Amino acid sequence: TNQIENFPEIYFLKSPDEAYFITSDNPVLFCGKWSYIPLSPSYAAFILYDTRLKCRFKNNGVFQLSISEVQKLNGVYWKQNDVFTIVGNRDKDLIDALEIEVKR
Repeated sequence: TNQIENFPEIYFLKSPDEAYFITSDNPVLFCGKWSYIPLSPSYAAFILYDTRLKCRFKNNGVFQLSISEVQKLNGVYWKQNDVFTIVGNRDKDLIDALEIEVKR
């Protein structure tokens, strides 16, 4: 049988009223075991592909981030001009920005 054993887990992150997620034409941060996708200035999706990992979002449908956490995430993006945005895809940057505690 062809069965997928582990479907990705999807969590939603909410920015506080005083901070906004940077969005662009290509806003996805992909790091192999998870992805971060800003959906709007107020909401982002966090997709966990390796479901053996545990992160602090697991027990929340929508996880409220702090202003500093949103600023850290936005710091992974570098605005070049009105047309181009450079996105950092280093695993360590996303771990630091989301303060992910990875456990086995």
